[in-house]
Amino acid sequence: LTNSVKHAFPPEFNKNVEKNIEVFLRQNNEIIEFGVQDNGKGLPENMSIVQGQTLGFELITILVKQLKGTIEFSSGEKGAHTMIEIRFTPLLQG
Repeated sequence: LTNSVKHAFPPEFNKNVEKNIEVFLRQNNEIIEFGVQDNGKGLPENMSIVQGQTLGFELITILVKQLKGTIEFSSGEKGAHTMIEIRFTPLLQG
């Protein structure tokens, strides 16, 4: 969420586009799904979330490992939006 707020809409971004950041949290059977998406400028084509090229993506990767979850990432055509979704099964204490 912080990355979207900080980077998605720089001053030179198209001012005629309504700026949106969506955050969602839902349960699908035993799986928790959490995600953030925006309609901002997107990421550079050579950016890899898996390699943790920025501090924000490195922190996301560490969180996913701690949750023993999975991550899905997409950036639209020509980078014109970004979506990150994390899925995990809650760690139940018994």
